[in-house]
Amino acid sequence: MIRVPHLLVVEGDRRAAELLARIFEVDDYDVSIARDVDLALKLARSERPDAILLDLELPTDVHGGDLLRTLRMDATLRDVPVVALSTAFELARNDFGVFGPNAVIRKPLVEESLLLLLDRVHGFAPPMFEPDLPLATA
Repeated sequence: MIRVPHLLVVEGDRRAAELLARIFEVDDYDVSIARDVDLALKLARSERPDAILLDLELPTDVHGGDLLRTLRMDATLRDVPVVALSTAFELARNDFGVFGPNAVIRKPLVEESLLLLLDRVHGFAPPMFEPDLPLATA
């Protein structure tokens, strides 16, 4: 039996979260959605996703960056690849030090770039940023 990769999408906007889920479900990912940090942490701990797609600009009191730091300090979750989504690409790339994401994608998203990058990250490639990919459209 072929193992289906599991992705946790952490996105505060319901429509954006559902769209991201559909994109990955078409490519045979099993997807869970969390719209806030508390649920995201609970799902990450209970489901142990293969990768996490994290909006750094969650519309909640707790910033996505706080969740990222918590994931990186948790012994059972620190090795889960995290792809961060942000409109502030340079800030997201440089703001976290050793607690940073494996990759950052600038919003608005380009579906092909997102799929390619997640495939690379899920394949346990070393931490990277992909400035040469077409990460956003004008």
